[in-house]
Amino acid sequence: MKWQKQFSLRYLIWLVVLCAVSLSWWMDHRRLREDAESLPQLIKQNRELKVTVDLVKIEHEQQHRELMNVRTQLDLARRQ
Repeated sequence: MKWQKQFSLRYLIWLVVLCAVSLSWWMDHRRLREDAESLPQLIKQNRELKVTVDLVKIEHEQQHRELMNVRTQLDLARRQ
């Protein structure tokens, strides 16, 4: 039969390439699915982190205002 080809190294290489591409697609798809599943938790953590950052900013601004008040009082005391 002429239509049957003999198994060769070329077919083995193509089979390996096909398996490698399929495996890489499957791994990438799994990683994307896991990332999508963890997205709600990451959003919640991001919100909590923003609240923490805002609180730190407020505390920093209060400390800065207190320091400026102390400096102003020292300047006034020196002038007298």
